[in-house]
Amino acid sequence: IPIMLLALIALFLAGILLGQFLYQNSHLLSGKQYQPDKIHMLNHNVFAHPIEKGVLLISANIMNTAEHEQPYPILEVRLIDSQSNIVGLRRFKPEEYLDTHTNESKLRKGQESSLKLKIKDPGSQATRFQFNFL
Repeated sequence: IPIMLLALIALFLAGILLGQFLYQNSHLLSGKQYQPDKIHMLNHNVFAHPIEKGVLLISANIMNTAEHEQPYPILEVRLIDSQSNIVGLRRFKPEEYLDTHTNESKLRKGQESSLKLKIKDPGSQATRFQFNFL
């Protein structure tokens, strides 16, 4: 196989790879960067599940304060003990904390959204929770 043909094939494959990257990261083309620091937790409640023993329910409201719509964030929940050590950590994808979510779902500018999730009750080991958006 001539070197010129191999070079053309490599260039073609590199173009396809670049196209896929830009398609998956279209926010790079629009100049609208994902800003998880612009998503704020307005309030949250943590309480024992009324039916399932050993399960806690977390409900919260979040808001996008960015100047553009953004994908729903990954929600990280940390369980902290009295010594500030992490005794539990879990990351929830949007489809795990939203009732209706698709890959095209976006959190619009200024939009408030409610979330709900269940976690295993850590017992007296955890004294507080921390929430982070990734």
